[in-house]
Amino acid sequence: MFKIDTYREIINNFPDGIIIFDENENLLLVNSKVEKMFEIEQASWVGKKINYLFSSFTFSRNCSLVENRECILTRKNRTDLFLEFRVNELRNENVRIVSVRDISTEKKNSNEILKTNERFRGLLNNLDTGIIVHSADSSVIKCNPKAQELLDLSEDQMLGKMAVDPDWKFVDEQLNALKIEDYPVNQIKRSEQNLAPFVLGVFRPRKSDVVWLTVKGYPVLNNAGNLVEIVISFNDITERKLLQKQIEREISIKDVFFNSSKDIFWSLDCDLNLITSNETFDNNFLSLYGRNLNHKGPFFQPDLYGQDVIDYWSECYIKVLNGETVFIEYEMPKGQFTEIEWYETKMSPIYQGKDLLGIACFGRNVTYRVQSEKKIKASLKEKEILLAEIHHRIKNNLTLIWSLLQLQEMNSNNQEVKEALSESRKRIKSTASIHEMLYKSESLHDIKIKDYLEELFNYLNFNGQIEMKFIGDDISVEMDFAMPLGLLMNELFMNSFKHSYHEKSNGTITIQTSLIGNQLTIIFEDFEGNFPVEIDFKNAKSTGLILAHTFAEQLNGTLDLVKSSPPKYQIQILINENN
Repeated sequence: MFKIDTYREIINNFPDGIIIFDENENLLLVNSKVEKMFEIEQASWVGKKINYLFSSFTFSRNCSLVENRECILTRKNRTDLFLEFRVNELRNENVRIVSVRDISTEKKNSNEILKTNERFRGLLNNLDTGIIVHSADSSVIKCNPKAQELLDLSEDQMLGKMAVDPDWKFVDEQLNALKIEDYPVNQIKRSEQNLAPFVLGVFRPRKSDVVWLTVKGYPVLNNAGNLVEIVISFNDITERKLLQKQIEREISIKDVFFNSSKDIFWSLDCDLNLITSNETFDNNFLSLYGRNLNHKGPFFQPDLYGQDVIDYWSECYIKVLNGETVFIEYEMPKGQFTEIEWYETKMSPIYQGKDLLGIACFGRNVTYRVQSEKKIKASLKEKEILLAEIHHRIKNNLTLIWSLLQLQEMNSNNQEVKEALSESRKRIKSTASIHEMLYKSESLHDIKIKDYLEELFNYLNFNGQIEMKFIGDDISVEMDFAMPLGLLMNELFMNSFKHSYHEKSNGTITIQTSLIGNQLTIIFEDFEGNFPVEIDFKNAKSTGLILAHTFAEQLNGTLDLVKSSPPKYQIQILINENN
């Protein structure tokens, strides 16, 4: 009979969610991590069956089956959690253990990396995920170094290789040869749908071994809806599969939860003596300090640690002994202090009833995540600097063109030509000023509309007595959105200065913005002047109005005249996620 109480405290402090249910699918134990994820209280799940938590999944009764799945959990606050769960059967105990891990951060980071790779393909080679891109006929056209490493094939061996090539040796989780039509690429080619994550094994002839992969994929369609590429991504889960085999062989709770994990576990009593530790902890400690700590001996060894280290960890442990759960992220040396790694650690009090027994500590190596975040941030900063330099050069070139037009204007005796050249020079100068504002902006993807339009207004304003009032939401937009918006507003400003206020000593222009859902509305209003009734606003022949409508269309929006006297314009634009 499986003794829940024996492992209750350990399971409750485990960093992953743990669910235990019997052969009749009755819930036996749900740890606090699961209660927090699913936003439930203990009283609500007691006496319930497993489908109380996983209503959309049916757990197989096949005793030999180990399930690996991902799901999305929508919480009460309408936020989504991405969960990964595995089911392991303890045959001798007639119970099953479901481990649930929140992989939302990993999902988010993965999506951010993929978006970044769309723009800067050089980052593809830094991914710890194998990526293979196939053409529509399933031949390989690109593969990253991780894919070559996992499949044990060179780039030359993979490029041009077809998905129906008999040299591929894929097996399912029962080690049965996978049918060619069930190969990941062939499934996507047939359905033109995203491929749900699944596990397969790849036999590597040169190494005579099998690497286990979690495979995902999606089709790339052109504007006509035709398949042009197939992208396959996969991660190495060989260690996880080996861990599952170890679980099936040994059915040892301690080995399953502690010794078969890359995560670090150790526990202390209330006197800060080391009580238990897993192999990862022991190996890391041995590599770092050249010896292991004795169980039931003092955790702090003055001859090993500096006083600052002892003070830091003592402060953390004291908080836990006072009933707190402490989360920390820190860097520490690897091996003989030759490298630096990052870890995140959770330290929780261990209780038996109301009695405090000690401290349970779980650590995880997050070096790759920290390094990846730093690389991505540095790369994005470099690209922003490059884009700013491009805007600076465009501004300089536009200034040169402005000077050439000025020479043409000065040398012309035709008044109409002079006026046309003057108007062109103003537009070119305004465009150059917009580029100058963009390259001086602190961020090219967070441009405030209010500051942006005020700076444009101040540049164009020929009379200090005219003022601009901004009312409404100060919205942030991307550079690609700000550029045509600035050019559109430039035409409206120039029109006001030329026709509404050209003889006035003072006046006001009001700009009002509002964002409802994904629709941005901008109201531009003069308080002087009249829009000529004889001019068809939508089909005007003037260059200014033609340009204004063109820029509105470029923004996928509309420009309307809602009042003629004084002129009042309305701009409506649908904001998408890229803006």
